[in-house]
Amino acid sequence: MATFLLEIGTEEMPADFSRSVVAQLQEKVCADFSELRIKYSEIKCSSTPRRFFLLVNQLSDVAEDCIEERKGPPSELAFKNGIPTQAAIGFAKRCGLGPEQLEIRETPKGKFVFAKIIESGKPVSDLLIQLVPKWIGEIQGTRFMRWGIGERRFVRPVRWIVCLLDNEIVPVILNGCDPQISAGRISRGHRLYRDSLTISSASEYYSVMKKSGVQVDREVRKSFIKSSIEEV
Repeated sequence: MATFLLEIGTEEMPADFSRSVVAQLQEKVCADFSELRIKYSEIKCSSTPRRFFLLVNQLSDVAEDCIEERKGPPSELAFKNGIPTQAAIGFAKRCGLGPEQLEIRETPKGKFVFAKIIESGKPVSDLLIQLVPKWIGEIQGTRFMRWGIGERRFVRPVRWIVCLLDNEIVPVILNGCDPQISAGRISRGHRLYRDSLTISSASEYYSVMKKSGVQVDREVRKSFIKSSIEEV
């Protein structure tokens, strides 16, 4: 199990988009993880004016295997004197199996052959390399733009990506940007200080950003601003 961090850094985003992107990203991630059988314990998404991020706790290392069962022809058509017929051979081939791997089972309509197809789960790190650009590309908003000579469209130019599984960089490449962006572990702090930050491990994200003067959690930031106004 690992902690996964994805931070997309941009030039300052419109306030409405900074708010809406959070729900969009979380919905897309949950849907893809479910479809690909990727297990996790918790997903947290939030944003600031110059970034939105995803933090996933206890993310599995490998997607679960997919087991599919297919029903084939009646057993009397599939086997003659224990020898597979063309019906059995053809069915097994369509399922990517040999005829000796077919099973005969009793059903309410008689005996039929069945095939059990097992698709092994892929390493999650490999899947993330494909998923991250897909998530970014599917985010919707108004007044999207291109920048430089790149063809990618987004609400504001994308300037950096942090993508970590625990302390390892997931080598995501975001094409179509100018310049092209490769994911790493370098983020940016408060824009007034113009400092770069090194995120050594995904689990350190909140603490590193807080030390740099950035409260990345929208709800915590909202409560702080509200209480500060009330104190005044």
